[in-house]
Amino acid sequence: MAEPDIRWSSPEYHYREKDVGWYYAVIIAAILLAAAGLWKANFLFALFTLIAAGLMISWGRRVPHTIDFTLSPQGLDLGGKKRYTLDELAGFAIAPDRDRPDFATLAVRTKGRLGYWIKIIIAAQRADGIKAFLIKSLPELEYQQSLADHLAKRIGF
Repeated sequence: MAEPDIRWSSPEYHYREKDVGWYYAVIIAAILLAAAGLWKANFLFALFTLIAAGLMISWGRRVPHTIDFTLSPQGLDLGGKKRYTLDELAGFAIAPDRDRPDFATLAVRTKGRLGYWIKIIIAAQRADGIKAFLIKSLPELEYQQSLADHLAKRIGF
């Protein structure tokens, strides 16, 4: 008998509400860094700093979309936009979210030379069922948050 598919919906990422002070901090930091770049005659750095600040403000205002995920014997479907067969995946890890105890992160590693982690938000109560499903086909790996993950959390993303 075939196992039933596991389906759930979750946001692309955890959204953190940003107050006006966050935006002011980004603008002030960008102005100071751009001024330092201009003072050192590093015009490319000054331009890059202003572009980066604009992107931070734009991304900081963006509310995440909800994605429908499906885990089946055929693989992992990411909202119909991308599908990974289980053969394309090297392993998985499930890590609890320290800041939000009702949630966990399903991290799935792809195979290949540049094997990367796909991080998906799951409800903590679904973690055991997802783990039981995946452990039959994939090895459980150790996952550690990257420096970029820590920095993004630290600055409010």
